[in-house]
Amino acid sequence: MKKIFFILYISLMMLVSSFPYNFISNQDNAVYAEGTTTNTDPVSNKLENGSFEDGQTWTNAYSQPNQSAVPFWNTTAFEGKIEMFRENTGTYISGVTLKPTDGSYAAELNADEESTLYQIVNTTQSSIYEWGLDHGARNHTDTMALVIGPNQSLDPSKPNKSGRDQFMQMIDWLIAQGKTSIKTSSLAAPEEFTCYSKKFSSAGTFENDGDKKSFSLTPSSIYTEEWKIWIISDSKSTSGTNSWGKYGANAVTKPTYNYYYTVPAGQTETIFAFVSVGGYDGSTTNTSKTFGNFLDGIHFKLYHQFSGSSTNHGSAVVVDSSGLIAGSSGGGSGNQITVNNSLHSYITDGDTLTLEAIINSQDIGKCEFVGMDYTYQNSSGNPVTEFITT
Repeated sequence: MKKIFFILYISLMMLVSSFPYNFISNQDNAVYAEGTTTNTDPVSNKLENGSFEDGQTWTNAYSQPNQSAVPFWNTTAFEGKIEMFRENTGTYISGVTLKPTDGSYAAELNADEESTLYQIVNTTQSSIYEWGLDHGARNHTDTMALVIGPNQSLDPSKPNKSGRDQFMQMIDWLIAQGKTSIKTSSLAAPEEFTCYSKKFSSAGTFENDGDKKSFSLTPSSIYTEEWKIWIISDSKSTSGTNSWGKYGANAVTKPTYNYYYTVPAGQTETIFAFVSVGGYDGSTTNTSKTFGNFLDGIHFKLYHQFSGSSTNHGSAVVVDSSGLIAGSSGGGSGNQITVNNSLHSYITDGDTLTLEAIINSQDIGKCEFVGMDYTYQNSSGNPVTEFITT
């Protein structure tokens, strides 16, 4: 009897070095493939050390180490220092206990100058980052911004200690355009914006910026760099333990605002910047540049685009470790892949997937599952296809 062969096509848009698998046939004529995605570089596509714990052993109330002593983090501070603190009472706010939210250490965006903390990670297009962070105040009200966009050929920078880096100028411009009133009031929830800029140049400047018009609300051949921005503010406590605002995925209840970033096409490196915006002391803008904006508990969860289909007579179910594909509808029975109903969804980075290739009862003895084409992006961003057999 002539058999019909079918193949499943699986596409995972992620950076992986391997997809360990093991097919197991069962009595119901189903075949399982199981594998775990891993990065070529274990830290290449993740924001790391989000709680500022790595490499820190000091026991004083605070420290201002060079950025090289704070793994994964960079700063635009002119002197290259990052201020960090441990739990203390009265050191930062008179009579108030300041306690990190995650671990023993936290950071202050304003060390002895206004600045930006940032990380650069490798990214693949259409991947989604879900962000969460904790922010606290030292002034009456402190304001920071989360800015995410394309990495630049020149790092963000300041012209001098009292100067403004490119991200700080970006927020200044939004304020000047009347898009946010953050310098004169506090926010009940983060404000989200999209802004476009010219490419970064040195010492806080931009390329081809003789007209000093560095930003736009619309893209063009001049304003080529797209930035997603969230502006956040919190007020300090006057007694007891200082309060923290918890945002995005860190929020106690699911927020109604957007806290996802989708990597645009062709963007292989993305910068995640945490920007000091300033303080508001109740009536006027606080002029102090040397303190404010506590930051801790930064968590970025990564999802990769996933799709699958089958040739004729093929059908399959794909599930993750929780019984369904993250980001899609469905229940514990997984998500169907058939020739007429391709699956398009997202999976959590590093999750284990189980593929069950199903032979319909009317095709038993007539149809045979021969394998799976598995396509992923390598470390250079190029698609690679492997054929996996039983």
